[in-house]
Amino acid sequence: MNLFSSFKCKLWIIVLITLPCCIIGFPCFAYIYQTYTISPFTIKAEITPDSCNALGKGIIGLAVSGGKSPYTYKWNTGATTSVISSLTSGTYSVTIQDANSASATINIQVGYYLQWTDGTGITESSGNLTKTASDGWGNSGAASTNILNANQDGYVEFSVSNLNADAYIIGLSTSNKDNNYTSINYGIMYNNQKIYIYENGVKVGLTTVTANNTFRVYREGSNIYYYKNSTLLRTVATNASNSLITDVAIKNTNGKIYNTASSFCAPPVIPASSDTVYAVLKTELDGGYYTAKNGILSFIYFEDYNDQDAKLNYAVYDQRHNLIASSNNYSLKVSYGENKYSLNTASDLQMNVNTSRNYYTLEVINEKKEKWMLRFYNDVSCNPCQ
Repeated sequence: MNLFSSFKCKLWIIVLITLPCCIIGFPCFAYIYQTYTISPFTIKAEITPDSCNALGKGIIGLAVSGGKSPYTYKWNTGATTSVISSLTSGTYSVTIQDANSASATINIQVGYYLQWTDGTGITESSGNLTKTASDGWGNSGAASTNILNANQDGYVEFSVSNLNADAYIIGLSTSNKDNNYTSINYGIMYNNQKIYIYENGVKVGLTTVTANNTFRVYREGSNIYYYKNSTLLRTVATNASNSLITDVAIKNTNGKIYNTASSFCAPPVIPASSDTVYAVLKTELDGGYYTAKNGILSFIYFEDYNDQDAKLNYAVYDQRHNLIASSNNYSLKVSYGENKYSLNTASDLQMNVNTSRNYYTLEVINEKKEKWMLRFYNDVSCNPCQ
């Protein structure tokens, strides 16, 4: 099932633009706009992506026309307003009803801002890139710290707000080899009001572009899909076991890359200190992960309900979803509010230390059967860990 099939509407358009001002007092980097046309409504959604460094910064605001006002809103979070905030990355659904009892339900995705590293010949400001080097390919580029892990589905996308003479490429790569478009494994290039698909420097497709078109490179399973808005442009096979990063290059001096977003996050930053860093569990997994250094898994769990038996209901699974450990093997107490845990993956969870640096998933289920998750690597090889 691809990401677009969950949108039950006649027409939807995603538009990403950077605005000069921001809503609700949050820093302004980029907004994502989606438009849904479901008779009798036109629904415009303004989305602020979440931040990898400070989770819970996402915002969705709706503007509805058509039908008969006033409108009511019912979100899957329980909210009943047209604007909801403090959102983490994930999919949110809302049912809108007008005074005539006509209704429509839509699903809205909140993604992540892209964070950059290895910038050459560019300046970076609030996630936006501007080329400072001379004209030409090969002397200006960057890569994301956001990582799409092996065997995970995910995408990077951008919109073309201005039809100018710039040339740049955005895509997914296994590594940041250099600053040229020829090293980007799966890329979409904007070049002087035209769009091209490039794979390792080879042009394999082209399409038209108009202002505010959004283009997406999406890995699902063992395939790469290229989209223009909701239209599939190309499919090509890929190796799902490779981790991917966002890889970009710019041709023109003063050329810019902005209006970008991804479905996957950057790994947590672990400071070089002896302080314990606790991972925060989330309702949906993304490309981020936590490293259990020296085999110590530290996490925070927020209990929203009064747990009847005061025991944490958890399980740990390997990459093939085989059960590795659970609350049946090692009991943990839980209380209402914030709970902090530091577990030895070998002695407490009885995980095999020979499988260091393997990828695991921790799942916690609360009293209401809601699931909270954390992806982590069990790293027992570093001694000492930095």
